[in-house]
Amino acid sequence: MEWDLDHESEITNILPALMPYINSAKIVLLQGEMGSGKTTFVRYFNDFIQAETATSPTFSIVNEYSYPQGRFYHFDLYRLNSAEELDEIGFEEYLDSNNFCLIEWPELGKDFYPESAILLEFIKTTATTRKLVLNTLQ
Repeated sequence: MEWDLDHESEITNILPALMPYINSAKIVLLQGEMGSGKTTFVRYFNDFIQAETATSPTFSIVNEYSYPQGRFYHFDLYRLNSAEELDEIGFEEYLDSNNFCLIEWPELGKDFYPESAILLEFIKTTATTRKLVLNTLQ
């Protein structure tokens, strides 16, 4: 599936279509160049599930948020250098928690993800427009 977004607020319109996939997978890999909309997507996701306000976890690697049905985790793996660092933060335990895990810069953790994870690719088409592509790892 894919969507063309003329404005970031259009994420609100596509979240209902994405939620069955997100609910099933729990682990969502957010891939795209810097400034392509990954953290913006997480903010809209937070609003959609009525969670706390999201910020980019760049400096803390993982942020934990509460929402009415539980918790979810927002990872930014950009500053990590090795899979061993993922072990040090208990990455596998987060993935096994059955909570939503939204992961920016997911490449480093590729050996940790189950086949049920989904990939959302953010592609800049112009300075202000994006293409969002949903893929499965299976």
